[in-house]
Amino acid sequence: MRNLVVVLLVAVCVALPAVVAAGHGHDHHHCRGISMTHHTSLDIDGDLLVITHRDRREHEEIVISDDGDLTIDDQRIETDGKSRKLLKKFFREAARLEEQADLIAEDAEELAEDATSFAAAAIRQALRGLSDEDDDDADAEFADLKVDFEGRSELIERLGDEIGDQADKLTDLADQLKDRIPELNQLDWFLED
Repeated sequence: MRNLVVVLLVAVCVALPAVVAAGHGHDHHHCRGISMTHHTSLDIDGDLLVITHRDRREHEEIVISDDGDLTIDDQRIETDGKSRKLLKKFFREAARLEEQADLIAEDAEELAEDATSFAAAAIRQALRGLSDEDDDDADAEFADLKVDFEGRSELIERLGDEIGDQADKLTDLADQLKDRIPELNQLDWFLED
């Protein structure tokens, strides 16, 4: 039980800043710049998908509109109908990935709150165990909190798996786009590690 208390205290210390920030009105619900590789990130800005390279001075920004328009470093790239269709699909899938990332961020904040409640209940439970005090209501509360915490943890794990699958879809689409659009293929960083 002592190990559980130590683990839960560490969880509270890690979770508390997010809970406090959430309570002070800071917006942690929108993910800006989803990291896709070590060097690239994606961000939906209205009807534009902006893909940036963090380390380069030239060829560092790709913009794809929801209509399938493509620009690289402010230069419009002409594409055929099939490429435009793929670009539109890439935009939609990137938007879906960003939505999933926003959802997991919201759930992670709630998990932090659940972890704090669960840790406090575990500490109370441990202290009652030291005093040989019996409290069926407290035992039931602890069991309920544990179920809630475990359920939220499983949900976040499932959402994480979905995000991984969505990122794989996006990478596959990026490969198709590189095969069809020479300007993207020339960039050695377009969703590549």
